[in-house]
Amino acid sequence: APPVVGPPRPPPARRPWPHRPLLAGLAVVLLGGVIFALWPRSTPAPPRVAPTTPKSATPAAPARQPPRPGRVWTNSLGLAYVPLEDVHFSKTETRVRDFEAFVNATGYDAVGGMYSLQRDGFKQHGQSWKDPGFPQSPEHPVVGVAWEDANQFCAWLTQKERAEGALNGAQYYRLPSDREWSLAAGLSAETGATAEGRSGKVKGVYPWGKVFPPPADVGNYAGSEARPNAPDRWATVAGYHDPFPRTCAAASFAANRLGVTELGGNVWEWCLDPYNQTTRWRVLRGGSWATSSAAEMLTSFRRGFDPSFRHDDVGFRCVIATDGR
Repeated sequence: APPVVGPPRPPPARRPWPHRPLLAGLAVVLLGGVIFALWPRSTPAPPRVAPTTPKSATPAAPARQPPRPGRVWTNSLGLAYVPLEDVHFSKTETRVRDFEAFVNATGYDAVGGMYSLQRDGFKQHGQSWKDPGFPQSPEHPVVGVAWEDANQFCAWLTQKERAEGALNGAQYYRLPSDREWSLAAGLSAETGATAEGRSGKVKGVYPWGKVFPPPADVGNYAGSEARPNAPDRWATVAGYHDPFPRTCAAASFAANRLGVTELGGNVWEWCLDPYNQTTRWRVLRGGSWATSSAAEMLTSFRRGFDPSFRHDDVGFRCVIATDGR
């Protein structure tokens, strides 16, 4: 008998795939990313953030300006300079700490052959600017430096401050000329072809005025206070006394009308000029803590010594000049 065939059975119902919504969402995300990547747009600027300074940072020092005509100026060592015609003239003598900075920076040293005062007189006792045989602070004038040493200091300070922008390329340090020193001390009219020829020619004019002996405490000279550790017969200014047996700190006495201090007493100061036309000597001006002679205390008095001479009452100060002046 033929098989019995019933009516056709309907196909089984298809169950929905459980991951279809996830795929659809992923497709939307991918399509959106493509559209975003291809859509033309401009790049926003990064947010601006105000600069901050760390608490430990020190603000940069303002740039130094070179000295200008007619204005007082202070250099990198803290030495003040006053205008004097075409130069700037140091208010004070060069100090121990200034010379020490030069020695530390260059290795140059001014030791050996220094004469110093002790009980047996002015002789070589093995002292130097570092220890001249009496107490000095960093603020005292350096002593025991030769004319040649002073010029080396000027050359170093010129190079240092040009590199720092404190001097322009035409400005430089040097020792004052004999004439510049006279102008700073108030002598504007002197005659004589050489420093030796001008020495002592202006009579009766002293750094403190026109009387002798000097009034009390007008300068650091050889008064009664200077006798300790000196020869028994060592001369002093009769009836005079000042507070300092040897050197005193810079600007211990009143400045003159230009603002310059210790142009009389404390230490003799080297000048640039030859003393005369027959020797290699250079000029010293101003007297020192060891000076007692009325003639040597005249503002117009000059001494001459070899440029290699080192002494415990000899120092220097500088001027700032311009090329050709």
